Amino acid sequence: MDPNNCVLYSNRANIYTQKGDLPSALADAEKCISLNPDFIKGYVRKADVLKAMGDIDGAMEAIAKGLEKDPNDQLL
Repeated sequence: MDPNNCVLYSNRANIYTQKGDLPSALADAEKCISLNPDFIKGYVRKADVLKAMGDIDGAMEAIAKGLEKDPNDQLL
């Protein structure tokens, strides 16, 4: 895995979320965002994980940060 490829971290975060490994999913979503803050799916993944953890406020914050990057993004 290319350690600088944000898409791979985004995809792995999604898989971790589906498997219920939420701490690993959150770490990958945050790594994705740190590698490329303009990649919207990183914020989507983070919001999904935080929602699954029951942190609705955190999920809304992740969505808001993503919308700052692209206010018209349909995923957010």
